Amino acid sequence: MNTAIRVCLVVAAVGIISFSVVLAILRTNSSGTDPKILAEGSTLRSPSGEFSAKFSSEQVDGKRYVYPVIVNTDGDIVWQDSERYLMSAHPVAVIWQEDNDTLWLLSSDIGTSRVVKETSGQWAKDWDWDTLPIDIQKVRGR
Repeated sequence: MNTAIRVCLVVAAVGIISFSVVLAILRTNSSGTDPKILAEGSTLRSPSGEFSAKFSSEQVDGKRYVYPVIVNTDGDIVWQDSERYLMSAHPVAVIWQEDNDTLWLLSSDIGTSRVVKETSGQWAKDWDWDTLPIDIQKVRGR
């Protein structure tokens, strides 16, 4: 084989390997998860600090389903979603609104809802909203 061709092949191989290494480093350093979005196994504190959101789970027909809950500072559940989400098939993004204790549930499967604390002190899921706050629009648009 011609020496010039061998040199070109070696240079191309080194370039491809270098590019692959750079991509692997970038993927490792950026998990792609937004710290404002609730991740399984973690909690997300509300803007007031009085509440946290987390996922609870249950097994149904051998499959693990999750559902968001809101807990107070004592760890007592003050609200839990009646929907169950199979995250591998129909994930739900759970995020607190930046300026108040409103929890948003963003699901491409069943739609977007919010959980609000009513004047009675009870939390309720609300499907009737006019516009998304800008911070929630940014997350939903990803």
